[in-house]
Amino acid sequence: MLGYGCDGDSHWTPVAVRECWRDRGRITEYLTAHDWDDVDWVRQGVATAVRDYESCLAGSLAADLRIRGSTSSG
Repeated sequence: MLGYGCDGDSHWTPVAVRECWRDRGRITEYLTAHDWDDVDWVRQGVATAVRDYESCLAGSLAADLRIRGSTSSG
């Protein structure tokens, strides 16, 4: 089985993380442009997950990435 969920360290290299971080504005725009309070999204827990992700992007993620980046090679 391949994918970011089961073998993320193979995919999320420091370079890939930096590219994703540079593109976070587009991700934030996408998340804020959608109505995550739709009944189906709420029932599936997506609305809560999106809000948690938005909070992480706006808050602690930058520091977390710096810590992870300083402990990895590449």
